[in-house]
Amino acid sequence: MRASGALTILTAVSLIALAGCGGGGGGGGTLTTELSGRVVDSNGVGMDGATVTADTGVRAIIQDITANGGYFTLQDVPVGTDFTLTVSRLDIGTRTYQDVQVDPSGTSGTPTMDVVISPSSPPAGSTISITPSATELEMGDPLTFTVQVSYGGSLLFPSHCATWTIIGGATGQVESDSRYFAVSPTDVGSTVKLSAIVPLADGSAATDSLTMIVVSQGEPEPPPLPPAP
Repeated sequence: MRASGALTILTAVSLIALAGCGGGGGGGGTLTTELSGRVVDSNGVGMDGATVTADTGVRAIIQDITANGGYFTLQDVPVGTDFTLTVSRLDIGTRTYQDVQVDPSGTSGTPTMDVVISPSSPPAGSTISITPSATELEMGDPLTFTVQVSYGGSLLFPSHCATWTIIGGATGQVESDSRYFAVSPTDVGSTVKLSAIVPLADGSAATDSLTMIVVSQGEPEPPPLPPAP
């Protein structure tokens, strides 16, 4: 199998696990099989609503939409014949994997595949917002932020990699491949400005920032009053 495009394939599960060529024969004596699998992001989270297509160039296009955690099933996929697999969704565009083939020498059973979608740039026109939208940072209590990406009124990424900058009375620590940024305040009364930048597909960038005040830790609650005599 030869890959092209931006898809990466789980190494623990081959693109087409050589689990067989079961299924009925297609028209003209062509052997076909059912192909099941799952589309996941780079964190292993299933991606619902993605259109998965197999195209041999000579047969009707075979298509399904992922659901219930990124799972899909393609019917009547030809065995021993190269086809092009595409995965498309608004937030990732179209990813292509060429020259895919179900090995006819496999054992009985349904062949399976996992497709891992690497992080991609959001489409042009996307906006970002840092969350939570805090106005205060409390001493001794680090707060972790992430970036949400929206496009056309729809939330595309509940968290996304970003370039983070921080100015003022706090320090920052990047976590989880820049998806999260932990801020630890250091100077009571100071102002902290947190900014995030996310590159978009057309080469532009979306930005957002928060300005917060560092406050001291809240006063402990007073002990309960003794019962009245």
